[in-house]
Amino acid sequence: MPDKRRLPVLQTEAPEDAAAARRPPWQWVLIGGGFVLTIWVPLVIAGLWLARALAFAPIFGVLVTFALACCAAGALVGRFGGRAREREAALAGLSGALVACLIALLGGSPRFSMLAPAALALGALGTTMAWLGGRAGVRSRAK
Repeated sequence: MPDKRRLPVLQTEAPEDAAAARRPPWQWVLIGGGFVLTIWVPLVIAGLWLARALAFAPIFGVLVTFALACCAAGALVGRFGGRAREREAALAGLSGALVACLIALLGGSPRFSMLAPAALALGALGTTMAWLGGRAGVRSRAK
């Protein structure tokens, strides 16, 4: 039986991938925080609608969608973050939580005394879920 002919596989790296690999890990914290907010906004709209339709408290929809957004953002940082690892993904979740609370404070929603426990809860949830997503993202990197 003759040997099979195989096509050569070119493994060239795109310039964008090379730039992402050279980017310092702290920049991925800021990029991941932006990911958290941009993923969370459409999710929270759907989550609040679903929570109302299922007769759950609105905070349930907010927390579940925030956890999903942090996990997804952490996975993106872990997968495409170059030298960024789970730590940077977790810090991205924390930064997303803090920016969300800052936006709520500047928007005039709650007083600071009411916002501090919410910031702690969102920070802990965001850090944990983004770390889990970052861990999955790092594991999915091409070897």
